Amino acid sequence: MRICMPTDSSTGPASEARVYGHFGSAPCFVIFDTESGGFQLVENGGRDHEHGQCNPFQSLESQRVDALVTGGIGSRALQLFRQRNIKVYRVTQERTATEVVESMRAGKLVEISMDEACAHHGEH
Repeated sequence: MRICMPTDSSTGPASEARVYGHFGSAPCFVIFDTESGGFQLVENGGRDHEHGQCNPFQSLESQRVDALVTGGIGSRALQLFRQRNIKVYRVTQERTATEVVESMRAGKLVEISMDEACAHHGEH
């Protein structure tokens, strides 16, 4: 399984990157591969966009992501993930990529529903 997390920075170890509050405008993504146990950093080439025009999938399309864990996500992006059968979970108390992976393994994360998607761009 490959777990994607929007993160705040591309500096420092990917495992310690802090999870960003909103999927589309995150500076980068950390991808954790449960098979290899490795973390990978991917820049978000779709970060700068007009409201409702978020397309970070261009940065992720070659990454074979199975799940996303984020603080927030717009309804359009959430719908695109669902169409691709990628589950989207909300960050609660987790702050780093490592903490997210630990919570995911323990089954503590809850999927985001369409009712919980962000209605306003720029919510962090």
